[in-house]
Amino acid sequence: MALDITNYQKEYFNLTTDFKVPQHLDFPIVYEHTRFKGKKYVINGNTSEVLGIVGDGFPSVPHGDFFRNIVNAIVENFGSEDTSKVVPKFSSAHNGAVALLDITFPNISYTIHTNKHTTEISQRAILWHGIDGTKSNLGVFGAVDDFCTNGMITGTYEQVRKKNTSGFSLSNFVNEIKQSHNNFIEHAKYLQRMADTNFHTQQMRNLKELLEPMGMSKRMASNMYDLFLTESSVRGDNLWSLYSAMTNYSSHTNNGFTLKEMGNDTRATSMWDREQKVVKWTNSTAFKELLAA
Repeated sequence: MALDITNYQKEYFNLTTDFKVPQHLDFPIVYEHTRFKGKKYVINGNTSEVLGIVGDGFPSVPHGDFFRNIVNAIVENFGSEDTSKVVPKFSSAHNGAVALLDITFPNISYTIHTNKHTTEISQRAILWHGIDGTKSNLGVFGAVDDFCTNGMITGTYEQVRKKNTSGFSLSNFVNEIKQSHNNFIEHAKYLQRMADTNFHTQQMRNLKELLEPMGMSKRMASNMYDLFLTESSVRGDNLWSLYSAMTNYSSHTNNGFTLKEMGNDTRATSMWDREQKVVKWTNSTAFKELLAA
């Protein structure tokens, strides 16, 4: 089904007192030299499993240390009420060499209204950490639609792309933590503008063709249009419904957009690639023209 509107169980945690890294990701890193000069094996110190090969100078810290440092910084810079009820979700890829921590903050929220529907969005933090050289360490903020659990990223495509290719700095991320509340509110107001942008009859007729200039293939545009029709039946014929179709694509796989089986536990990274596609589409001239129309 396209919309994930069934009841789902949320397990809330106090980020200050309850945060724990899952045992299968909280392991020491061990290195061993390979027969190839300048290269070393990255090994899970608990299981002795080889997770990858990196250069001798490759810097890395265990997942547990990385996430605990980030969470401590969030707790220090957010209010106690903001962190008293959170929903942390861990994912991993490459047999545990890459880890994702996705935190939702329900106490930091904003209401989005359309002429047919109302939903709450909550602030979100997305934290990536890799120890095998295949994934850059990354921290970005975004939002989650509480109605359907669709995830969103704030910032432009170029900003997210740059973060994916540059080194992670905790001090720089602390500055982003401090700015994140204001950025969340500004992004929420932008989403409300989408909700206020209703499509007229001609736009509805041509919408499928308008998707290709955003960067979608013809087949992708056709499937996205079908998903939009499902979203708009609930939220109305507006740009917010189109954006929700896009974030549905990047958050779920029970919507006509199945994941290719790539092996080696790549679901988390594949879904992240989808999220970045959504940022790219919504930063396209074609999408912005719909907002300005």
